[in-house]
Amino acid sequence: MSATWGEHQPAYYVATHTEKKEVVVAVRGTWAVEDVVTDITALPVAFDGGEHLVHSGMSASALYLFERLYSLAKALKDDYQLILVGHSLGAGAAALLAMMLKSRGISNMHCYAFAPPMCCEPDLASTCSHCVTSVIFRDDIISRISQESVVALYQELVQYDWEAASKNEDTHPELRKYTEMARTVAGSRVGSWLGLSAFTQSSRRQAAANSPALSSGGSDEAEEGSPKGRGQQFPDEDQGYNPLVPGRVVYIYRASREDGTAGLGRVVTDGSCPGLRRIHLSGLMLADHLTDSYFEALGSTNPTKQDAIAKEN
Repeated sequence: MSATWGEHQPAYYVATHTEKKEVVVAVRGTWAVEDVVTDITALPVAFDGGEHLVHSGMSASALYLFERLYSLAKALKDDYQLILVGHSLGAGAAALLAMMLKSRGISNMHCYAFAPPMCCEPDLASTCSHCVTSVIFRDDIISRISQESVVALYQELVQYDWEAASKNEDTHPELRKYTEMARTVAGSRVGSWLGLSAFTQSSRRQAAANSPALSSGGSDEAEEGSPKGRGQQFPDEDQGYNPLVPGRVVYIYRASREDGTAGLGRVVTDGSCPGLRRIHLSGLMLADHLTDSYFEALGSTNPTKQDAIAKEN
């Protein structure tokens, strides 16, 4: 099997399960430098010709996938289900693709986004819960990064009494080094940059109305249902929109089993949950983002009281 990819062009594959009557589209996460470019192309754009703002790199990636998969989605028989899956970058692109397809009448479809980034505004994140399910594992930092969460973390670190902690005998000696680092950051331009005031909704809407459409290259003619050329990008650097993780969210957390041993539990929520909008500093916040961590967690998650309530409802 071979694959091609590029900037805003994530690798993906299509598989068919004839017994279950499912067509699965799996979108790869960040793996190559081209994917990193997509990740950091993070200025907000108007999504699919509407008013909602989304991560521009994810939006361009979703458009790339849409132009290749829309015909397939339309051609599926009613008794077949289209399943979109992805991890990290692939999760964000797959989620936005699901919204594009849903808005064009593709109903036999659902997206499962593993470790998705915060890639769309709150209104859009909540309205897509019927077609997108996101899964977040423990302290995964990628699913919590936004301007809002970074500013909150910065303020928390600045307000922390590092001096007192560094003098505490129980504190790790390395903390002294981090104390000096915190002082350096606090006195630099980084603090000013993080403190920039965010655009208000109305001013950003006005910016969207006045900015030119994104150039998507190629022919100006678009096939039926294509969102090609509809995105509008904001040229200003200070784009303080506060995105959320899309759709319904299954959060997997640390829990204790009935016998007292450590385990995992899960609860169904959404991206507005305060715990998912805050960066948790831990030694596992990067490891929790890995695909292996998600694979292991999904196989060992314990049912919880919240699960039973969610299932009943």
